[in-house]
Amino acid sequence: RVPSFERIKEVIGWVPRTDLGEALEIIIESLG
Repeated sequence: RVPSFERIKEVIGWVPRTDLGEALEIIIESLG
């Protein structure tokens, strides 16, 4: 089951855009 897109945007929101690599890891972890 995929989390809501709003949840993903929320996670990205507080992550610096310069750390997209870290952001992707956080998103992947939030996926399950």
